[in-house]
Amino acid sequence: DTVRGSNVDGERLDVRIGMPLDSHINFTWYHTNWNVGTDTTMDRYQLDYVFKF
Repeated sequence: DTVRGSNVDGERLDVRIGMPLDSHINFTWYHTNWNVGTDTTMDRYQLDYVFKF
């Protein structure tokens, strides 16, 4: 992913949902467009549960 980050068109969406006890669920979607070799797009989904301790 870091190679793509330097010179690429892309979008990112973050959604955070608060939960009890100061924790939250975070959903992130990354979409990039580039034309290097046969690899042209990438979609990456990430789901995190973050809790305070």
